[in-house]
Amino acid sequence: HERLSVAELSRRTGLAKPSAHRLMLTLEEVGAVMRDARGCYRPAMVLAAMSEGVAVGDLICETSGDLLDGLAASLQGVIHVGVLEGGMVNYAARVGRTRRVPIPSQVGAKKEAYCSALGKILLAGLAAPELEDVRRIRKFAARTERTITSNGRLKSEIASARQRGYAIDNGEAFSMV
Repeated sequence: HERLSVAELSRRTGLAKPSAHRLMLTLEEVGAVMRDARGCYRPAMVLAAMSEGVAVGDLICETSGDLLDGLAASLQGVIHVGVLEGGMVNYAARVGRTRRVPIPSQVGAKKEAYCSALGKILLAGLAAPELEDVRRIRKFAARTERTITSNGRLKSEIASARQRGYAIDNGEAFSMV
């Protein structure tokens, strides 16, 4: 995505540079834009939530890439970041790799929340009414012999994830994971 300096924003909008600068500082404060090390601006999470033209995964990796890289290295595995939307996980970022079992995931892919560790931990973060809404609309399709196929088992998995502070992929989507 294009990054613009205050001077370029001023030129394109016709605003005086001090006005453009104050506007961008305000937008940065509310999370609508972010400024890079060179002082150039680009859309941030608030605008990403309102626009399909901004890649959320890019923003996440840019703002927390060092943290994600460090976590992936210390765990010697893959770190996924995603957004829960209507019972589905939208995979926004993937960092790291594993030497043991290949993880068949792609940034931009959507997967049912009940059959992945990422989905289960996102569900575990929901308040009870929101979780009930998701569980009510979700039909369970068995992707492997280990896929969660009942609300009772999903409730148990979510409770375990809340207690541990992390969720486990038990081969619910891919038998080798």
